[in-house]
Amino acid sequence: MYFLNLSNHPSNEWESVQREAAFQLGGPIVDWPFPEIDPMASAMEVQQMCREEWKKIVEAHGKPRVALIQGEFTFTFCMVSLLLGERIRCVAATTRRHVKQLEEGKEIRKFRFVRFRDYPQP
Repeated sequence: MYFLNLSNHPSNEWESVQREAAFQLGGPIVDWPFPEIDPMASAMEVQQMCREEWKKIVEAHGKPRVALIQGEFTFTFCMVSLLLGERIRCVAATTRRHVKQLEEGKEIRKFRFVRFRDYPQP
């Protein structure tokens, strides 16, 4: 079993606290890049893409214990629905935004991981 990271944020770029939280939930982290979703794709096409992506993931790694799913909204909804139907726990990462004001109206924004939040069962 493993923790699936289905996002555009590779786990090697996460803070150590987020990597540890992921490991505690699901075991070793497997990064899987979030697919590019054509903005002109229909809902049916997105659903088909979702099923095909899930098949690739399972063929490559088996079923995860937990899946972090974050990306394009309709694909995310479809994948979360599919995985919850497979009884796989789905989560999103929550963060706090820290803003540092600089001169001339510029600012630096940093997002700090807080915890994983479960997607609710429909």
